[in-house]
Amino acid sequence: MPRPLVEPSLVPALRPALPALAAGVLAAAASGVAMLGALWSVVQLIGEPSMTWAGWACGCGSPG
Repeated sequence: MPRPLVEPSLVPALRPALPALAAGVLAAAASGVAMLGALWSVVQLIGEPSMTWAGWACGCGSPG
């Protein structure tokens, strides 16, 4: 039988924070994808200098 991920006695205390925790996880994942996009754009910019790749690199790398 698999062990639970969270101690069962903590579930009532964590339940009100679940929406904020989920939003934080989604924001962290989106940030990671955006940083990968910025890195890929910089790599493409080095290979093929153009304003298009520079714009994508700036757009993906800029916060919010």
